[in-house]
This record gives sequence, structure tokens and C-alpha cells, in this order.
Amino acid sequence: MGIFRISDTGESFTRVAASGQPCLRETLNAGFDIVLGMNAAHSGMKGSSIATYGLSGCIAGYIDNPKTHTLFHYAIEEGCHEGAISEALHGRVGDKTACVHFFVPGIWAPEADGRWGIKPEARYLADFLKPSLEFLNTRSVESRIHGYALEPHGDTRYQGTVWVDRAGDLFCEGMPVAGLAALNRLQPKP
Repeated sequence: MGIFRISDTGESFTRVAASGQPCLRETLNAGFDIVLGMNAAHSGMKGSSIATYGLSGCIAGYIDNPKTHTLFHYAIEEGCHEGAISEALHGRVGDKTACVHFFVPGIWAPEADGRWGIKPEARYLADFLKPSLEFLNTRSVESRIHGYALEPHGDTRYQGTVWVDRAGDLFCEGMPVAGLAALNRLQPKP
């Protein structure tokens, strides 16, 4: 994958990422206003940048509001009780929320066109996102669910990392979220 376009998050992020330094934590802390730890949610004004560390089996999400944006990151094995993600949405989702994106572990599967892509694992949808999706449905808020690979592929430096940059662009695994489907189809069959 290589170096990715990161809108206006600062020259230091690009320089550190390009140098190949091994510590993702230092890279993220140098390039983003806020870096989330586990089982956390943070809202910021549009124009601020927020990132998670690698997800490694966790669920993350992004709430897009007109003046603010929120990123959350929950470790399932560390007590993400049923409804915890819905609780993070309450108070942050309103009538003007444009969309909520969820990022969950996925599995490689063939698509209708014969190419391989990463599909969200069904158990995450049923066991952890069901209350959140029901809540969003009652508010008529669009939701999108994206799968990410648990197994390393390509440049693993950003494996599972989700971020929103200062320009408001959303990324997962170093690729713009709008481009995830294309990225997944380009990956070789596992």
C-alpha cells in the first residue's frame, strides 16, 4: 500500500511514516490531535484529527455530524457488553447525523463478480452491533459496515487503524473508506 494521502494532518506524520520507523504509536501521536485507546470514544470539532491504534479484532466506528465528528474503539474481549456501542451513540447521534460507519473484523469471500473481498463477520453484526443498528434505524440515520482483515496483508503498518484527518476524510488501513471495496478486491485470494 505505501504512503497515503493524509489531508492537512501535518508534515511530521508523512515524514515519520515515510521513514519506516517501527513504532505506530509514535507515528500516530505525532500526526493526530487525538489518538484513542481501548474502550473509548472521542468527539471533536470538524477540523480536528482523530485516530485509533490498530483494531486487532475490535470494533470501531465513526459518527459524522455537521459540526463534530466522533471516533470510537471497543475491544470485544475486554468487556464490550451488549449495548456498549449503542451507549456510545446516544447523545452523539442527532437529527443531522449524516452517517455512522462501523469497522469490524472480516473474512475473505468471493463477490458476485468473482473477485475476492473482505466481508464483515456475521457474529459481530448479530452479537455486538444489533442494538446500535436498531437505534440508528429508529433515528433514520444511515449506517455502513466495513470489514477489515485480521491477517496482515500488504503494508501492515496501518493494519486495522481507523482515522479521520483534519479535512474530514475517513481512512481504514491507510485507504480512504470510499476506496475500501476497491482495495479489498485487489488483494490476492488468501
